[in-house]
Amino acid sequence: MQTHLLFGALLLAAISSVFPHVCAAGPKPEASKSNIQDTHVNISGGLSGSEVRTGNSVLFWVTIENESESSLDKLTVQLDVAKDEFTVTCLSAAAVADQSICGPSKELLLKKQAITVRGELRSLKTTELRNINAIVSFDSSLPGRTASVSSVREVSLGQLVGRSGQLQFFLTYKELVLPLVVLIVGWYLNRRQEAVQTQRAQVAETWNSMLPISHKMTLRYYMPMSKALLRVSEDVTKFTIAPGSSPLPATQEGLSVYFHTMQFWWRFKRTVDEKAAIYFKNRTGEKLVLAAFGEFRRTYKGEGPERFDVERRNKAITRAFTSELEFPEFWAAFNSFPHTELAAAFDSGWQDFASWYSDDGKRTRSLALLEVFRLVLEFEANRPYQKWYNSQESLEITKAQKVVLMSLAKTRGERREFNHYLKAAVKGRPD
Repeated sequence: MQTHLLFGALLLAAISSVFPHVCAAGPKPEASKSNIQDTHVNISGGLSGSEVRTGNSVLFWVTIENESESSLDKLTVQLDVAKDEFTVTCLSAAAVADQSICGPSKELLLKKQAITVRGELRSLKTTELRNINAIVSFDSSLPGRTASVSSVREVSLGQLVGRSGQLQFFLTYKELVLPLVVLIVGWYLNRRQEAVQTQRAQVAETWNSMLPISHKMTLRYYMPMSKALLRVSEDVTKFTIAPGSSPLPATQEGLSVYFHTMQFWWRFKRTVDEKAAIYFKNRTGEKLVLAAFGEFRRTYKGEGPERFDVERRNKAITRAFTSELEFPEFWAAFNSFPHTELAAAFDSGWQDFASWYSDDGKRTRSLALLEVFRLVLEFEANRPYQKWYNSQESLEITKAQKVVLMSLAKTRGERREFNHYLKAAVKGRPD
């Protein structure tokens, strides 16, 4: 009898300790809650892989084995993952409307029974390596009792990392790709280096051949033309025309402008006759000086039939010129009587010069053309000495002179070409 009373007291104590734990499963179960009965519930699980490409999925499974004396009800499996990194889809029949949660199951899991919950874990973006845990919740109840005990268990399914397709491909084939990439890059760099060295060698060889020729042309042809134009620009400031003065007086200043203009013309013609062209390092520079001289010549001769007489008289002047002739010799010959062939040729052409010089529009435009001719000529003549001076001299030119130079362009293409040339020359770039 005493034995039965002792057993009844122990049973009442056990029941009183169970009732405080009876509750319904919450919306977000905590994995720390458990009781004595669920220690006999074995839970295991895993993943079908430890790496997943962005946009692809791995499978997961969770197996619950009931080794307790209780029946398990409302069995639920939920993965503890961030929603912006992975999406979970339950593939078990126990899935509800929210497929990211497996359960709660509608059937009891009796003792000695087991169930496996399966699903997919889809990667949304690249992630770091992390542990994937499954949270399993269930209610356990002893046979013949209406009260149940809620339990929450957590089990690790393994580690998982999400990678992009490019990164996954690289990591998979890096042992093959890296040597191949290094080989291709090395081949490309070698080819490029060889091309650069070949180009430098060709440029060096070309300049070794052209520098003596360019130096000779600069001293014999280009600098003498520049010298004559400098004297013209110096003397025009002294040779002014008084209002109403006609004919133009043949003063010493006026004859100096006349002589040096004809001297420049003769030296330009000699260059073209002996060398067939003007040769610069830059083709655009050649086009500019030729265009400037061409417009100056048309302005000086005129556009009407009289231009043929002007050409005939200029030809007589150029025949009388020599490379040694300078203004003092010309001045003496021009003022001697009877006139020499030189003085007679210049005397016949004086009226052509006076007609051109007396026209303000023609004179102003022509002198501006000759000035930009000289600036480009000197700039290009100094280009071959860039390595000698270890620098490229810039083109010193005013805004007004830029306007004159750009006016030589006849097409949009030439305007772009001349504008590019000017920008590079003003900055001193060897373009």
